[in-house]
Amino acid sequence: MSHGCFDNLLAKADNDFAKELGLRVRREASNCVDMKRLMAIVPVALNVLHCVDLDTNSTTMLFLMRFLAHRYPRIRRHTAEQLYIKLIEDSTAVHAPIGLDEATELLSQTNWNNDLGPPGNVRELRNKVAELLGVALTEKDRQGPAVKQVVKATDEFASYASLVSTAGF
Repeated sequence: MSHGCFDNLLAKADNDFAKELGLRVRREASNCVDMKRLMAIVPVALNVLHCVDLDTNSTTMLFLMRFLAHRYPRIRRHTAEQLYIKLIEDSTAVHAPIGLDEATELLSQTNWNNDLGPPGNVRELRNKVAELLGVALTEKDRQGPAVKQVVKATDEFASYASLVSTAGF
């Protein structure tokens, strides 16, 4: 794809090649834990951005923003590097950027190896990049997965032991 072999197919508005390729890339990435495969998906998704169809571009940018908040720091870092290079080389890859220069600066300055949550706040920085690039994130994407509350099991004998000890036995 980097050699321009599929540029004709991506530039045509009358075929669904880019849409199908984007769909297959997203499907391949879902629940994938193979680091090499995930890293190979990023350049393919970036090349789909050359598509004429705005709907395909927006879903691909949403997919890339989700990769910026991936659970593996290596995938986040690789996605940020590749997206940074793509935006520097071709600023037309994003159709409605609000602050392209600020977004590229954030992509290059952020330590993507940090935690997604409060200590590192990578997710907040990703949200800022998405906003600057004009990508609409869902509330679930903005917040991340819900943290499961651990329910502590109560020991029924512990309360009995405290009752016995207070009664003086």
